[in-house]
Amino acid sequence: MCSKIKTALFVVLCTAIAVSIYSAPRIRAASVCDFEHGFQELSQAKDNTLANDSPENIKIELTLRKIILNQILDCAIHDAMSMQSNIKSLLINDPEIQEIQNRFLSKFDDTINYYRFQKTLVGDLGITGSKKFSINLKELRNSNYEPLVELGTNFIIFSKNQELLRIAGNRFDQIKRTLQALTLTDNETIRALLQNAEDNFRKANNDNSRAKEIFRSLSWPNDSLSIITSSLGHLKETYQNFFDIRNEAQTR
Repeated sequence: MCSKIKTALFVVLCTAIAVSIYSAPRIRAASVCDFEHGFQELSQAKDNTLANDSPENIKIELTLRKIILNQILDCAIHDAMSMQSNIKSLLINDPEIQEIQNRFLSKFDDTINYYRFQKTLVGDLGITGSKKFSINLKELRNSNYEPLVELGTNFIIFSKNQELLRIAGNRFDQIKRTLQALTLTDNETIRALLQNAEDNFRKANNDNSRAKEIFRSLSWPNDSLSIITSSLGHLKETYQNFFDIRNEAQTR
């Protein structure tokens, strides 16, 4: 019975790694990250070993365990390379944000190299060693890699928002100059709307700066996504102010 429980736990553990680690909607090579067939074969091999723990059956089961571990590592490498490529493709003009981008790329280099090294260890594992290897792999992903991926995903959103902020800033300056040229800033309603736009745009930039500091430190856990969302909310209010200014100016 003890042997059955241990074997079942190993299958559950491998399944947990394959499902929980790769549940995020990231693009992957199907052949690399499809674990279903491997687990079906392992389940059958497990049953054979439980019925007859002959050296041949144990060897078959161990071989399948190693195949699955290698496949999981291949998928992890593919995932990390895909995320690294997404970050590398960002067009960034701000030197400070470029520096953060390079730090992310370096972190993913370390991750890819780590998983590649782990693949060299799989061949020497026994049954017990493969169980410990699976546990350590899952714990490391939960504590290190998944936070890095989430932070990297938020950094991509943050980086793309920089162009939105730049455009909004230019738009604000244009609107302000036009209103001043037409002496419409003397109107109390328009002046108040322009002030609201300036306040909202300042809040959007303040949140953006807070998010940048989080990415600069690569700290975890953090509230980077909520801060980015707040920044976009203030930016939306800024554009609403622009719209209201235009409507009010048209009545003058």
